[in-house]
Amino acid sequence: MPVGPVQLLVVVFKEPHFSGEIIEELKRLLAIDLIRLIDVLVVQKDLDGSVTAVQVSDLTIGEAEEMGAVIGARIAGARRPRRRKGRARSPAPERAWTAT
Repeated sequence: MPVGPVQLLVVVFKEPHFSGEIIEELKRLLAIDLIRLIDVLVVQKDLDGSVTAVQVSDLTIGEAEEMGAVIGARIAGARRPRRRKGRARSPAPERAWTAT
């Protein structure tokens, strides 16, 4: 399944007040074949801690499994602990969360 090169992009919005501009720009870029969105995951965490996720994929189940294995291995390789002087830092409690 040749799909490369592939970039993994994570975007965080501190104050997510969306009005449709991002979707419209992505549609425009897709229409002129400038980008291909292979897999998109949008996650939102509310103040009460509830998590909402929406996923859209351009892959078949087989392609997604194959791509997931490749991307997972790359992410695991990129997450090697960095050696820093001083004590290890953890994310602030208000910024760390997991989906349940």
